[in-house]
Amino acid sequence: MIRKLAGFSQILPHRRSATLDCEFPKSSGLRRLLRGKVYWQGEELKVTLTGKQNPGVLKSLLGCNALVDVPAGSGALRANQQVQIILLEQ
Repeated sequence: MIRKLAGFSQILPHRRSATLDCEFPKSSGLRRLLRGKVYWQGEELKVTLTGKQNPGVLKSLLGCNALVDVPAGSGALRANQQVQIILLEQ
């Protein structure tokens, strides 16, 4: 709402595809938003997870500029897998 009132045309966070550069071994029955850091490697957009992903672990927010959107019912994530991300910085 604040972004709309401020005159921004893009009010929702940007969603992109990126390549995960590490594994996340846990499967998920529920949708998960994992904290990550997005970076460019040559022409490829990559994302790495920023530490432990437990809800109470706030340290993983340091350096976090994106959320990896893991759909409900998905299996473990593999390195070099394409994932959907939500960019927190624009």
